[in-house]
Amino acid sequence: MRISLIFLFALSIVFLNTAFAAPASPLKKSVQPVAKPLVAPEPVPAVTFGFDLNTRYTTQAEKQADGTRSEYITYEFVPAIKTQDYRFRAVADFYYQVKDQTGNEWDNTSFEATINKPWNIGEYFDLKPEILVALPVFRRTTDFNNYIGGRLTLILKTVNIGIPDLKFKYGLQFGKLSYKNEMTGTDYNIDTRLRQRLHLGYQFTKELSAMIYFHYDSNFLYDNSVKNAFYHETALSYAFNDNVSLDLGIANGGGVFAGENQEIDNLKFYNEKSSEVFLTLNLSI
Repeated sequence: MRISLIFLFALSIVFLNTAFAAPASPLKKSVQPVAKPLVAPEPVPAVTFGFDLNTRYTTQAEKQADGTRSEYITYEFVPAIKTQDYRFRAVADFYYQVKDQTGNEWDNTSFEATINKPWNIGEYFDLKPEILVALPVFRRTTDFNNYIGGRLTLILKTVNIGIPDLKFKYGLQFGKLSYKNEMTGTDYNIDTRLRQRLHLGYQFTKELSAMIYFHYDSNFLYDNSVKNAFYHETALSYAFNDNVSLDLGIANGGGVFAGENQEIDNLKFYNEKSSEVFLTLNLSI
């Protein structure tokens, strides 16, 4: 009898515990992540075309002793073709004389071929090779026949020196000029040319940047002499967007030495006779 009472008591405890226990939480189904459909990357075009039109108004910085001041507009047409590995472009300049249209003329058209990705030559520098050709495609009055040369440009990796907004490039260019007739005049006696080019720039903001360009030519003449020349320009550039920008700057160039006996040092940042100021509108498509 005692065993029966104990058994009934234990059974009642189990029943009460089951009746008043918190209901078991329903089993949660495991949430499977929803697989997003794979989006194929947009294919990179094998060939892309571009076109730049740069319009520059240039005037002499100072009025000359005879009361004149030259003014001209340069229209620069730059079509380009880009493949996955290479880039080709042509540069054709037309000079429009504001005061005397009889002087309007095309310059020689240059053609450039280069690689898209420069050669990596270390932690701090890249090297970019270019092939250069110039022809009088549109030019009417010239004995110039062609120019064939090449250029190597050393590019500083400014990110690796902690100044990412700095731009620095140094180029060494060499080429041979040829003419339709053998010429000995001062304008047509350059046999080969060695050109050193320097680009120095700084990006202040996304829109505003500054640039200094300088080149120094060693012109080797047919009479085995050498005449040196230079050109430089300094400009501020403002980019309205990726396709439109405006440049304001000053330029100077000419022979390194001037005068009848080349006795005057003419390598100057500013020269009251030859310095020019310019305003350029750059359009890129």
